[in-house]
Amino acid sequence: DALPIWQSHRVAEVDQHPTPPPERDEGTAQGRLQLIKGGIFLGSVATLGMVVGFGTTLSLAKRKSPNWFNKLTEFRERMQSIFPAIPKCPEESMESKPFDWEQLLKSK
Repeated sequence: DALPIWQSHRVAEVDQHPTPPPERDEGTAQGRLQLIKGGIFLGSVATLGMVVGFGTTLSLAKRKSPNWFNKLTEFRERMQSIFPAIPKCPEESMESKPFDWEQLLKSK
């Protein structure tokens, strides 16, 4: 039988007797565990490096132009003037007795 052109350049034939998957032994489990531990270590080191780099960059920028960082307090004051103030809980409610769950459960 002549194969069509699109099938004539097959790389490998399908094996009639597939090999069973290799049994897991202690070595592969330890290797996988070691790989996971290494990934966690490298991820934590990379995260720490990014945090330190960001903090260093922020401190250098603040040292170079401190007036720019004062704009953040101006922004806060402007937002407080635009939006209404959120009232705090009166202290009377803090001194009142706590909610009684048993009374709620008895009512049912």
